[in-house]
Amino acid sequence: MNIVSKSMAHDLDSERLGLPLSKMLTAVALLCSIYAVDIYAVPFPLMNARSVALGGVGVAHSYKNASLYNPALSALKPEGFGWYLTIPSPNQFEMDPSDVKDGVEKITGGAANSEAIVNRIDNKVYENYEYRSLVLVIPTPLLGGAVHVVDYTFQTAKIVSDTNGNSVDHQAVSIFETGVSVATLTDIKMFGMQNVMFGMAAKLYLLKSYAYREPIANASFKLDDERAKRDSVLNFDIGLSKEYGVLKTGLVIKNILRSDNKIGNSDVEYNLGPQVRIGVAYQSRRAAVELDLDLTKNKGVGYASDTLYAAAGWEWRVFRGFFLRMGFKQNLVDDAESIISGGVGFEISSLLLDFAFISDSDSTNSAAQLSFKF
Repeated sequence: MNIVSKSMAHDLDSERLGLPLSKMLTAVALLCSIYAVDIYAVPFPLMNARSVALGGVGVAHSYKNASLYNPALSALKPEGFGWYLTIPSPNQFEMDPSDVKDGVEKITGGAANSEAIVNRIDNKVYENYEYRSLVLVIPTPLLGGAVHVVDYTFQTAKIVSDTNGNSVDHQAVSIFETGVSVATLTDIKMFGMQNVMFGMAAKLYLLKSYAYREPIANASFKLDDERAKRDSVLNFDIGLSKEYGVLKTGLVIKNILRSDNKIGNSDVEYNLGPQVRIGVAYQSRRAAVELDLDLTKNKGVGYASDTLYAAAGWEWRVFRGFFLRMGFKQNLVDDAESIISGGVGFEISSLLLDFAFISDSDSTNSAAQLSFKF
């Protein structure tokens, strides 16, 4: 066993790979020791339709994921063009297995069986996530870069019955994020890493958080901005990526500065980081497969569940200009069910159209995105 292990380690430690195994393992172990304990950031957000279709993966391959998923990816060699631009489009994902929203809307509409509806949805939770993203990527190994503007919201609501009657308790966080990232192909001598893509992003967050109750008889799921608590935070991402021919690897630490905040005027906390994710991908001319894993547990906002995702995505270019995609995501925390996803992509000259769906046993949602390359 020792002889075999040493032989494998020697093969992986070769100059051809440019990444000594012992130093790589030391770096990963150090990273885990720093971030794996008592780090409880908000969930790793979905940001584009292609990634939604691929199960949420995106830290190890594709310049399209630079800035939002891994800033190092803008140091990839451009594929016959200079710039990549994503046009913002609203996308929404509702998780409402108990039909809380429908029940509340029936009650506010004057339903005759209001008491029965309250009994059915009492103590149940409604979740909603929505986003819009504008991204510009200029990929080049010498000094690539990207800018982004993203608006996304984690919204939850719970039906509460107490001595004050029946209420809808809202807890949500809305984030307006602007950022710029740069990346380059370089050597990191400290860890003996050669030809590594290294990237960093600086981001400004404008935060609105909500924590309030309203009587169920006149409740609304449109968040009330007059009750929002506003904050602003400056933070940074660091990303690494390395290619071994068709094999790609990626590591990202999002929001390296921990930022603790309160949801609205409540005592419920949320923080923006750090979030650590690793990924490995295979990419050929016709296909791409990626596996991603969270190294930090992410705390659900409000009443949402905590997450620690393992995800897999597969893309196949069926023919020129048409892509078929599938994805799978499993929350490793608690006893959460699996999530499947899929979608298609069309490339017509410089125009790219992406469509995706994401589904579990209780709900199915979709996403769409328009992009240009030039």
